[in-house]
Amino acid sequence: MKHLSYFTLILSVAASLSVGCKEAEIPVPDPVSDVKAYPGINRAKVEFAVPSDAVSYKVFHSKGKYAQGEVTNPSEIQSVIVEDLAAGENILRVEVSNADGKVSTPQGVIIDIYDASYYGANIANRDLIDQNASDTSVDLYFSDANDDESALVIEYVGQDGSNKVLSVAPSTTQVTVSGIDLSKDYYYYSLYKPTADFIDEYKSEARNANLAKMKTPAKENWLACEGEGSEALDNNASTVWKAQGGAAITIDFQGSKIFDGFTLVQKGDFKSTTFATRYMVEYSDDNATWELVKQGKLKSICYKQSYEFAESVNAKYIRISFPEVKDASLPIAIAEVDFYNDIAVSGNCGEDMPKVVNGTNPFETDGSDRFALVGPGRFQAVTGWIQEGTYITADADGGPAFCLWAAPVWGCSEIDNGKIYQVFNLLPGEYGYKVECGHTSCIDDFAGYLVAAKGTTIPRMDALSGSEVLGSSNIKEHLSSVTTMSFTVQEAGNVSLGIVYSLYNAYGVYEGGQPWSDLYMKSFELIGM
Repeated sequence: MKHLSYFTLILSVAASLSVGCKEAEIPVPDPVSDVKAYPGINRAKVEFAVPSDAVSYKVFHSKGKYAQGEVTNPSEIQSVIVEDLAAGENILRVEVSNADGKVSTPQGVIIDIYDASYYGANIANRDLIDQNASDTSVDLYFSDANDDESALVIEYVGQDGSNKVLSVAPSTTQVTVSGIDLSKDYYYYSLYKPTADFIDEYKSEARNANLAKMKTPAKENWLACEGEGSEALDNNASTVWKAQGGAAITIDFQGSKIFDGFTLVQKGDFKSTTFATRYMVEYSDDNATWELVKQGKLKSICYKQSYEFAESVNAKYIRISFPEVKDASLPIAIAEVDFYNDIAVSGNCGEDMPKVVNGTNPFETDGSDRFALVGPGRFQAVTGWIQEGTYITADADGGPAFCLWAAPVWGCSEIDNGKIYQVFNLLPGEYGYKVECGHTSCIDDFAGYLVAAKGTTIPRMDALSGSEVLGSSNIKEHLSSVTTMSFTVQEAGNVSLGIVYSLYNAYGVYEGGQPWSDLYMKSFELIGM
C-alpha cells in the first residue's frame, strides 16, 4: 500500500505540472486590420489598426527590409512612412508584437510607387499667356491646367518686403496678385499629384514671370508698322502679304520680347507670285536704330521654314526684309511670320515639310524571307515603300541595307524596270531629292535612275523624257557619293519619288566573278531648295 500511494502522488504532481504549463502558454496577438497604403515618391504612408495587446509593429518591404515603431495607444490608427521603395508595384506586410514578444500573422497590401521618372514624362509649366500690372498688383492669365496638376503657385515679394506664396486651384486660369512689389522678380510653378491620395507633390521648375512676360509672344497685340505686312501677322496662313523684292515687315511687339528664332511661310505659285530667296532680320528698341540679327538664304517652298538666331534677341521691334527674290517681275507672297523662344511660339501656321519614310540606314524591313536560298531571313522587303516589279529589296545581313539584287543562277530573276518609290502630296516649290548612293558589284550589269514624277507612280527608264517627269538622274554617275536631284512643282499635287532600275544576269560574264548583280543605296531625303 505504501508503494501504491507514492506512485499516486507522483502522478498527481505530474498532472498538476501539466495543467500549469498549459495555463502559462502565451497567446499570439491578433493580426492588424484596416491596412491602407498611400503612394509617394519612392515611399508610402501605411495606416492600420492594431489589437489591444500590441506594443510594437514592423512593416516589411523590399526583401526583408522593414520600418518599425512603438504602439503607444492601441485604440488609435497607427501610421508610418516607409522609405526607399522602388518604383512600380510593391507588397507591404504589417505585423505586430505583444509584450511577451509574440508576433501576429502578417497582413499585406499592394501599392504602386512613383519615382523621378514621372517628373520628366508628365510635369510641365503652364503657359503664361499674358499679364497686366498696376502699381501694386498684377493679373496673370494662364493656359488650362495640365493633367494631374493639383495647384498653381505664385511666389513673390510683398509691399512689406516679406516673401509670400499664393496657391490657387488647378481650375484657375486668371490669378490676381495684390500687394506685390513689382520691382522684384516673381515666379510661378505647378504642383502635381499622380493620384488623389498621393502623399507627396511634384513641382515643375519655377519660372520667372517677369522674364516669362518677355517670352510670352501675345501675337494678337503685335502691330505691323505703317500697315505693311499685317496679313503676315494675323495667325492665318491663307492670307498673304504681297510686296516687291526688297520690301520689309516691321513688327511692333508692344513691349520688350525675347525670341530665339523665327518661322516663315511663303505662298509663291510661279505664276502671279514668286518666292523670296534671301532674308535679313534686324532689331531695334526705338524703330530708328537697327542692329543685324541674322541673314541668309530662304527656300523656294510653300512649307514652313524655321531659322534660329545665334543668341536670344531682346527687342521691342523686329524688321524682316527680303532683298532677293526668285523672279523680280513678280511680287513675293508672305503668308505668315512667327517667332519662338524656349518656352513659347507665337503661332503654328503653315505645313511642315513631308519626309521620306524609312529613308536611312539601317532600314526597317518587314520580316519576310524573300530569297531563302541565299540565307534564311536575309532578304526582306523595306517598309514604307511601294514596290513594282522588284524581287529582293533589302539585305538584312549586317544591315539591314537597301539592296537591289538579282541572281538568276540561284533562281532570283533579272529585274526589268523595277520600281521602288514613295508618293508625296507636295505644295508648289523647288525641291531636291538628296540621295547617298552606295556601290554595285558589277557596274555593267545594272541600269538605274532617281526619278521625280507627277502622279502616283514613276515611269520606265525609256519614258523619262515624258511630260510627267519632273526630274531624273543616272545613278551610275553618282555611285559611292551623295547627289541631289533638283525638281520643281508648279502646282500642288501628288509627286512620286524613287528609283527605276534593271539588274542583269552577271553569271558567267566575269571570269571568277560573282554570280549576282546588285545596287546598294544608303539614304534618301526630300529637301527644299
